Amino acid sequence: MSVRYRCIHREEGNYPVRSMCRWAKVSKSGYYAWRNWSKSSIAERREDLTAIIVKFFDESEQTYGYRPYGYRRIHAELTRSGIKASRDMVRKIMAAEGLVA
Repeated sequence: MSVRYRCIHREEGNYPVRSMCRWAKVSKSGYYAWRNWSKSSIAERREDLTAIIVKFFDESEQTYGYRPYGYRRIHAELTRSGIKASRDMVRKIMAAEGLVA
């Protein structure tokens, strides 16, 4: 669905939204809900945490990989900096970002 919504959003000024929604076989209300959706506080926190983890990983000269113990070192760095995050969250973020030593 989001591919269709992005296409409609890209062409919003050129064609009527109602017609584009009909052509894409999506509801107009669904499109407007997608367009006006804002990120949850959890998603924003995860993005902020990801940026911090990538920074710590780069500062370590990319020696803190997520296997086998690198995520623990990053978690310790976060804790020393006063940033709360679970080890599991740090491990998942590092794996998703492909941060391997």
